[in-house]
Amino acid sequence: MSLDEISQRACIVGIIREKTVILTRQAPERSLPPLNRTHSLTQWTHELRGYQKQLRWCRKRYSTAKKEWQKAQASWWRRLSGISRRRKQVMEEKFLHLLDMIRYVVQALLHITGLRAIPPEPLRTILTPQDKPALERFIKEYDDEFTAMAQPAKLSLWLNQRFDRMVRARDERIRRWNKVHQPEKEQAGREIT
Repeated sequence: MSLDEISQRACIVGIIREKTVILTRQAPERSLPPLNRTHSLTQWTHELRGYQKQLRWCRKRYSTAKKEWQKAQASWWRRLSGISRRRKQVMEEKFLHLLDMIRYVVQALLHITGLRAIPPEPLRTILTPQDKPALERFIKEYDDEFTAMAQPAKLSLWLNQRFDRMVRARDERIRRWNKVHQPEKEQAGREIT
């Protein structure tokens, strides 16, 4: 073979190698290991356990304050002496703290499961009645997540559904990547041939 033929052959082999790389290229997520349901659900449940305890503790404090107010409301002497009014103020304060705790716990759930990029905003120490409508709107908007955090059986179901959505989304991204790059792969195959 002449020097010119050797140079052309090397050039063709290099082009074939480049086109083979294009043909064998996979979606970036395909190289990652598949999601492990058991591991993910166990990790999420473990991370959420502390938040659930905080939520139960805050709910218990509100419930106790509400019972004390109702007891004070039942007695005419306590109503006259102002104890009922003070108990009502304590109950409303505990209710605002419960609403803020629900917001915090739901944001933590969303962050842990990957639906929220930033960690939850910290709990506020001072809450005013003006904060109540915004907190109630938040709870109404994320009612499913709050219900899941409040009840362990529903949390398990919610986490399973979230995991299934993650797997479907990953498969869809891989499918879209393959669809976008399919013409390029076909072109590379024709050029190799």
